[in-house]
Amino acid sequence: MIYYEAKDFPKDGLLATDEDVTVHVPKGTESQTYILRGHKDGSLTVSGDGCGTACRCGSGDGDVWRYGYGDGHAIRNGSGDGDARRSGSGDGYAFRDGSGKGSACHKGSGNGNAYINGVKQ
Repeated sequence: MIYYEAKDFPKDGLLATDEDVTVHVPKGTESQTYILRGHKDGSLTVSGDGCGTACRCGSGDGDVWRYGYGDGHAIRNGSGDGDARRSGSGDGYAFRDGSGKGSACHKGSGNGNAYINGVKQ
């Protein structure tokens, strides 16, 4: 597993390397979108009290998770298989788009819903 603090995560995102990536976003961090893309496998988890969106895209398989008190979405798109999950107290949606197989799930006390290819779950 690869671990990043939000301040160290590349602004243009990362290419997947068959390893899972975790990003910790402390409260007060400037909101941004954390992207893991490409044809290799790997999941992306963004957690913490700060705001930010987690996005896993491309043909590689892998889930995307966004949880914690911070607001932000969980977005999984592309032809790779994987789920989009949003949980915790922060507001945000779970989106699953593209031809890959996977689910979208929203749990927790934060506002938001789950969508697969634009259809509310």
